[in-house]
Amino acid sequence: MAIFVSGLALFMCVLIADSLAKVRQSLLLKQTHNDLKWIVAALHDYYKAHGSFPPVVVRDENGSPIHSWRSIIQDHFKNIVETDDRFNAYDLTQPWNSPVNVESGSQHRFGSHPYRILAVVGPHAAWNPVEERSISDFADGAHETLLLIAVRNSDCAWHEPVDAVVTDSGTLELKNEQLDLSSDVFLVMADGSVRYAANGLPAETLATLLTIDAGDTVNDW
Repeated sequence: MAIFVSGLALFMCVLIADSLAKVRQSLLLKQTHNDLKWIVAALHDYYKAHGSFPPVVVRDENGSPIHSWRSIIQDHFKNIVETDDRFNAYDLTQPWNSPVNVESGSQHRFGSHPYRILAVVGPHAAWNPVEERSISDFADGAHETLLLIAVRNSDCAWHEPVDAVVTDSGTLELKNEQLDLSSDVFLVMADGSVRYAANGLPAETLATLLTIDAGDTVNDW
C-alpha cells in the first residue's frame, strides 16, 4: 500500500510540475508579445519624431559601432510605458560596453530576457546597414516586411550593436553564425504586428519576409 501511495504521489508531482511549466511558458510568451509591442511602439514613436526609423547602429569617428538602435530608442519607451531608473540609466555619451552601460543593460528585464530581439539588416531588408529607412521604402508593404525577430538563447546583449544580417542565400546570421529558426520564434512586421511561429519559420517563408522591394507575396503560414 505504501508503495502504491508513493507511486501515486510521484505521479501527481510530475503532473503538477508539467502544469507549472506550461503556465510559466504561457506567461513568458504573453510577456514577450507585450514587450515586442512596446518596442515597436517606441520605434514608431521615434519615427514620428524623426521621420524615419533609427539607424541600426551609431558609429564613432573611427567607424566603430558604439550604440545599437535598442539603446537609441530607450528614451521613447517613456512615452509608451512607465520605466524605472535602471532602464533609463543608459548613457549615450559613453559606448555601449562602458561599465555603466553594461550594468544598465543587465539590470532591466530586456537585458535578461530569454528571447533576444534583433533587427533584420541588409541592403534590401527593413534595416539598411548605412542609412535610415522610411515606411515609403517598403514597396512590398509594411505588413509583409520583417522588422524584428526574437529568438531564444542568442549571444547578444541588449545594448550590443549587433543584429541579424541577411546573407546572399536568404538566411539570417548573427555574429557570422546562422540563426537557427527551426524552433519557436517571434516576428515583428514593419506595420507593428507581432506573430509567433511556435514551430519555427520555413526557409521559403523567411525569404519573402526579408526584402522590402522584391515584389513577392507572403503565402499563408
